[in-house]
Amino acid sequence: MFTLLLFPFLLFGAPVNPDWYVITLNQDSNGFTDQSRDFQWGTTYLGRIEVAPIQWVGNRPNYQGIPGWSPHVSIIMSSSGPNLEFVKITDPSKRVPFSLSFNFATTYPNGSHDYLISTSPTEVPIKYDNNAGGNLSIILGAMNLNDTWKGSYSSFVRMQFYADYGTSDQVLLDEIIMNLFAFYKEKDANPGGQPVFTNLDVVSYPAAANVDVISMAANNSSLVVGSVNFSSTDNRNNKIYKIKVSPNQNPNSTFAFQKSGGGAAIPYKVNAVSHNQPVANAFEISNITKGPAGYYQKHFEVAISNVNQGGGSIAAGAYTSGIKVELIIQ
Repeated sequence: MFTLLLFPFLLFGAPVNPDWYVITLNQDSNGFTDQSRDFQWGTTYLGRIEVAPIQWVGNRPNYQGIPGWSPHVSIIMSSSGPNLEFVKITDPSKRVPFSLSFNFATTYPNGSHDYLISTSPTEVPIKYDNNAGGNLSIILGAMNLNDTWKGSYSSFVRMQFYADYGTSDQVLLDEIIMNLFAFYKEKDANPGGQPVFTNLDVVSYPAAANVDVISMAANNSSLVVGSVNFSSTDNRNNKIYKIKVSPNQNPNSTFAFQKSGGGAAIPYKVNAVSHNQPVANAFEISNITKGPAGYYQKHFEVAISNVNQGGGSIAAGAYTSGIKVELIIQ
């Protein structure tokens, strides 16, 4: 159930210090944040991305050659599929494509560019020597939809900011998730009469379809097998959201690959990348907070590791396993 993306965290020994960078998304209240926006052809301003050094670096007359600093920053923009699309909540087969326009301005020589993003992932390389930024807008093309398309839609854009991207010294500086909501003609009724809308998007990566357990066990390696994105239109302070990750076959058991036709299982551990250590049993992600637009949201990747840590023999054959992801509202 889960796509393989490898994101090296090369902080030790790398020349770039993430603490020297300040990255912000000032998201506009434009209707795409709270599901009050109907699909309309044209361009709509979403917000502004700012990239800046900390103040004492900003006062330096020349950034080149300063240890811990690089003017080469890339934004990796991605979503749940190969294209940027709104997905109908009650019928995922109905998708409405969109593009993002990013007008980046900087005083760095030849650094200002206009970018148009419609596929995922897309690298947006930017260069700067002082405070710089750009306006981010959404572009919707002409639509010829009938009434079967009526209802609520959601999407998200994941923005990862890297210094020296694509080199052996690349460093992840920051990560921002921008959740988007819209509807066509009318909104779907919220279950149980709830006054807010929530969406849990679970993406299984291609790597999850053919896991080499022998290699993982021998090398004690880990594998990113999917991602989870939770979005909502809830800005209330009295709500608690949690995401539970558990074995699909039996939530009270341990994570394991089960052999087709019976036989010994192959145990493994699971963790939410950058959130917790690998564990053998179900766990919860509870530190879910409000995003830039003021609504609860959370994004993380899921990884497996410690395959067959006990060292038992592995019989040849086909094995399957499942990871269940649930949203808990309190």
